[in-house]
Amino acid sequence: MRHVEPDDRRDERGRRRRPVAGSVAWERLSLLTDAVTALGADLDLSHVLERVVQSACTLVDARQGALLLLSPDRRRSSPDRWVAEFVAYGRTEADRRAFADQARFAPLISLFLTNPAPLRIGDAGVHPVTRGLVRNSGTTTSVLAVPILYRDELVGQLCLAKDGDAAFSEDDEQSVTSLAAAGAIAIQNARLLAQERRRQQWLEAATGVTRSLLGELDLDRALRVVTRQLREVSGADYATITLIDRAAPAGGTVLTTVDGLGLEHLSGSRVPLQGLVATIARTGKSVVSDDLTRLEGYGPPPEWRETLAGVGLGMLMPLAAHGEVFGILFAAWLRGSPHERTAVHEADLVETFAGQAALALKRGQARQDRDRLLILEDRDRIARNLHDVVIQRLFGIGLCLQSTVGLGNRPEVQRRVTTAIDELSETTRQVHSAIDDLHSGTAGCTPFETAAVLQ
Repeated sequence: MRHVEPDDRRDERGRRRRPVAGSVAWERLSLLTDAVTALGADLDLSHVLERVVQSACTLVDARQGALLLLSPDRRRSSPDRWVAEFVAYGRTEADRRAFADQARFAPLISLFLTNPAPLRIGDAGVHPVTRGLVRNSGTTTSVLAVPILYRDELVGQLCLAKDGDAAFSEDDEQSVTSLAAAGAIAIQNARLLAQERRRQQWLEAATGVTRSLLGELDLDRALRVVTRQLREVSGADYATITLIDRAAPAGGTVLTTVDGLGLEHLSGSRVPLQGLVATIARTGKSVVSDDLTRLEGYGPPPEWRETLAGVGLGMLMPLAAHGEVFGILFAAWLRGSPHERTAVHEADLVETFAGQAALALKRGQARQDRDRLLILEDRDRIARNLHDVVIQRLFGIGLCLQSTVGLGNRPEVQRRVTTAIDELSETTRQVHSAIDDLHSGTAGCTPFETAAVLQ
């Protein structure tokens, strides 16, 4: 860093003199060192961003400042979603509010994307990039904008403003640029830690899903646990799991569970296989859109359309195993949701969650099918015993009674024997009916369980 007088003076041997304590340059160097040290010790992303912009303002005596952190995958999103985090700072609350309109920084973002070099503007009001950037009753005219680069890639920008004639100097630019370089490293470290923590949360959620689906819970309750855990970890406003019933005419679907937006009453209802659900069932490919309701082929059932009109980000993931799609997991976030900005970068985690849920669901269904098969085998054994033993004995007793009717001379005896024969016949008919029910094997099953047995 180059300093102006008196900090660039040398002694009689030509060596650079140490700046005297209390000088502007020494104080700035001390502030910069403290700021960089503090950044290195903080691993919380929100704290790092606040510390960077506040330290920058303190370092160059700026009245206002803003830090815009760009989205890592901005190339795949619309320009209005390029900013992942925005932090505004001001000496007063009025100063902060005057610098808190994220939309005004769009020209600066566009400029830095093509030319990431520091920009000092003496009169912000006349420059096309900063015109209208600061709107308050003061006389703020000087603006310093510095890119935040990590390994030559633009990850964000710092924008500072000063009052009146107090224009930013070249030393100010160098100081803030140095701070931005340290801030880029701290931001990257904090991002990596935050990503690791989020992956851990998703892993714990997926483990909980597996435990629920392979545990003692019945299928309906287990699927409700899945959607609830999905909403909790992702912050989604709405989640559903839809299972495809291949046995239904034209391939229908069953909304096994619905959680959020007051649509829980639709759980268990059947809906036609249409729109994106039909596309995913056919292709097995996920669909992720930050503006789902305007996506071509969206096509939700009519009873959903109005309630889901406010959805922005939406993810539909196939539940597939062994190359077969047997269901769809759907998660949605309302426009403006505080979790939407984070969730848009976690589609791969949602897809992993869906894949884990699909495997656990398939295993759970296989276990239930095995249990159901054991029940069917028990029923078949009981039916055989009823047919081979009970009915034969009843039939034999009936024949014996019929041969006894003619031996009795009293009408009362004959009536009683005849009544007993009729009751044995009725009992035999009821046993036959019970045997038929046991052989059918679907008594007490839900429609989806019945279809699973028949498959």
